[in-house]
Parts: sequence; structure tokens; C-alpha cells
Amino acid sequence: MGSKRLTRLDIKHAILSNVKFRELFPELEKEIKEVISNPSCPCHIPTYDLFFRYKDRLQQYFSMKEIKSPQEEAEDESQNNWSVINCKAHELEDVLNKLHKQGRLQIAIARFENEITLVVNSLGIAY
Repeated sequence: MGSKRLTRLDIKHAILSNVKFRELFPELEKEIKEVISNPSCPCHIPTYDLFFRYKDRLQQYFSMKEIKSPQEEAEDESQNNWSVINCKAHELEDVLNKLHKQGRLQIAIARFENEITLVVNSLGIAY
């Protein structure tokens, strides 16, 4: 089962394998021909990004995918959700176990005697 988000690789495969997909984008005919002529060139990444400007047509073709441009995804992933947690040293394991279920985290820990302070940045994306 594939990913729910549309990727550049999905667009590349559609360009290379489906005439109906290519026909949805007549204004990108020149760029499509360049991709077909040399599909393995990483120089086509900006070309794949052009397709994200036409979300309605992409959604028509990729009806089961979530359409977000690479720029929108980068903005979503760069969101910070900071929290500060204070606890005793003997409570630290329980606190960390609760955090484990929240996705990707950045954690900084400081200790003074028996007091622990955790600074947590929850990135909210589980891999």
C-alpha cells in the first residue's frame, strides 16, 4: 500500500507511464518531453514541482492522495510545539514513556540535584 501523500516520484511515474496524465497538462508539454527524454536526471525536480501548481488536476488524477507541494510539506514539518516539563529524577522514566507516543521529538534535559527539567519540541510526525 502506497503513501497517502503525493510525492515527486508519483508524478514522475505518471509522466513516464500514462498518456492521460500527460494530456492533463498541455501547458507543460515541453517539460514533459524533457523528462521523458532523460528520466533519471535529478535536474527535473523543479519540473515535478511545477505540477503542484495545478492541484485540481492532480487531485483529479490522484484521487486517493493528499496533494501538498514540497514547500507546504516543509512548512508543516518545521512547526515547533515546545513544552517544558519539571519532575523529580525518579519520575523521569514515566515522563519519557508518556512522550514516546507523540511522534518525533527533540528533547533537552537538565538536572539540578533531584529536580529534572525537560524541554520538548514535538514535531508531530511519526515515521
